[in-house]
Amino acid sequence: MNENNILLDKINALEKDVKTLENNNESLANEDIKLNEDISFLKIKNEKLLNEFKNLNNKNEDLNNKIESLNKELKSLKKFKRDVLSSNSWKLTKPLRRFKKS
Repeated sequence: MNENNILLDKINALEKDVKTLENNNESLANEDIKLNEDISFLKIKNEKLLNEFKNLNNKNEDLNNKIESLNKELKSLKKFKRDVLSSNSWKLTKPLRRFKKS
C-alpha cells in the first residue's frame, strides 16, 4: 500500500507538472499571437513611413532643383546688372538720369 501511495504521489506530481506545462504553452501561444499582430502592425507602419520618406525625399529634390535654378537665374541677373552698369551707354546717360530726378 505504501508503494501505491508513492506511485500516486508521483502521478499527481507529474499531472501537476503537465498542467503547468500546458498553461505555460497556452501563455506562450497567446504571446506568439500578440507578437505576430504587433509585427503586422509595425510592417504596415514601416511601409507608411517609407512612403512618407520617399515623398519627402522627392519634395526635397524638387526644392533643391528650384534652388539651383534660382541661383542660376540670380547669377545671370547679377551679370546683366554688372554689364549694364559698366556699359558706356550707362555711364554716358548718368547726367541725364540726375537731371530727370530733379
